[in-house]
Amino acid sequence: MKMIAMLIGLSLGVAAWAQAPADPMKTGSAVTTVKVERMVAATGVKDREPVGEAATFDAGLFRVYCWSLVRAESVPAAIKHAWHLDGKKVSEIPLAINYARTRTWSSKAVRAGNWKVSAVTEAGEVLSSVSFTVTAAPAQ
Repeated sequence: MKMIAMLIGLSLGVAAWAQAPADPMKTGSAVTTVKVERMVAATGVKDREPVGEAATFDAGLFRVYCWSLVRAESVPAAIKHAWHLDGKKVSEIPLAINYARTRTWSSKAVRAGNWKVSAVTEAGEVLSSVSFTVTAAPAQ
C-alpha cells in the first residue's frame, strides 16, 4: 500500500513538472520591451538629431527623414519603419536597436500626398507613428 501511495505521489509530481511552462530565457521566446519615446519627420539628421522638423514639406524636397528615439529593456532588438502614402504601405525599413537608448532613423524619397510612418515591432505591434503632408508643386 505504501508503494502504491509513493508511486501516485511520484507520478503527480512528474505530471506537474512536465506541465510547467518553459523558461523563456532558454527557449529564446522572451519578449523584449521596446518603446519609442519620440518620433518626428524632418528634412535631415545632424549629429544624430533631427533637423528641420515639420508636419508639411514642399514637393521640391526630395527626401524626408523619420527619426526615432527608442528605449529597449534588452538588446539587441529590432523595429521597422513602415512608410505609408495615402494609406498604402510603400516601404518597410528594418532598424537595429543595439543600445538601451538608441537614436535611429530612416529616409525615403517622397512625392506629394499624405504620409504616415509607423514604428513597428517584429511582432507587428505599432509603437508610435508620425504623419506629415508633402504638398504638390504649384502649376506653372
